[in-house]
Amino acid sequence: MKKCLCYLTASISAVLFAGNIYAAESVSINVTGKVIASPCKTLNGGSDALNVDLGQSLQADSLKAAGSGSAMTTFDLPITGCPASTSNVKVTFTGTPDATEATMWANNAAQPAANTAVELSQQTTGTILSNNSSLIGAVEGGGTTFKLQARVYSKTGAVMPGDVSSAIVASFEYQ
Repeated sequence: MKKCLCYLTASISAVLFAGNIYAAESVSINVTGKVIASPCKTLNGGSDALNVDLGQSLQADSLKAAGSGSAMTTFDLPITGCPASTSNVKVTFTGTPDATEATMWANNAAQPAANTAVELSQQTTGTILSNNSSLIGAVEGGGTTFKLQARVYSKTGAVMPGDVSSAIVASFEYQ
């Protein structure tokens, strides 16, 4: 009986201390992700460049006054082939701002017309689109079109003959 009692005591001790020997910890596994809008298939009719000609015979005399500008040249930036899951397209414009008028785009032509910059704006509102400006277009019927306009602008006037060239990058985000 003494032997049995000894075995019983040892078994109870093993069970009581086993909890301390085999202590457990837990780990939470957090699984995350994000579903985003799918991109539209065609930007600018499939072309990676949109060339806007502001005119090849602009008269320097018409830009002699400070704050003067040429006539606006209108153009469209179409986005098509948008899936049903895409409800908006955001376009952000980036490039080099003009040194004298930060809301305009620098004239980076090899032989630039002195005292000129490029103005980019929205056709419907006239809102000037400067560096890091954005527009949001609602997708309807699988697409949207950004209606834009541009012109030569002179903050200081006294424009001298030369070329006008400005590179503006349009980056798209689908929502």
